[in-house]
Amino acid sequence: MTTDTGITTDLTPAEAARLLTAQEKGKQAAWLATRRKPSRILVRVSGWIGRRQRGLSDRVHAAADERARQHGWEITTSAGRFGFGARSYRDPRFRRRAEPEAGPDHPSATSRTEPSR
Repeated sequence: MTTDTGITTDLTPAEAARLLTAQEKGKQAAWLATRRKPSRILVRVSGWIGRRQRGLSDRVHAAADERARQHGWEITTSAGRFGFGARSYRDPRFRRRAEPEAGPDHPSATSRTEPSR
């Protein structure tokens, strides 16, 4: 006999206990399958791929990196698309404009008045 929820009501206590035990083992197996640590071979292969991607990225950006070093620019590496590295180049002289010096002689410190009409 089954109820409207699909649960059978004519199980003996021993059958119900076996069913619950099997269900619990199934939950544990599913949990282990999704939470298992990656195998050593997967760790080694992913490490090898990452090293190859970084090496390729360094070779691709080598000329631009050298040019930036000659000019004294800052080089910022970041993660790019598909795991290959990306670069940003910045001339540090532009920082001076972004951070004006505070003082009475500095042009940004003087008050500006709008011309009268």
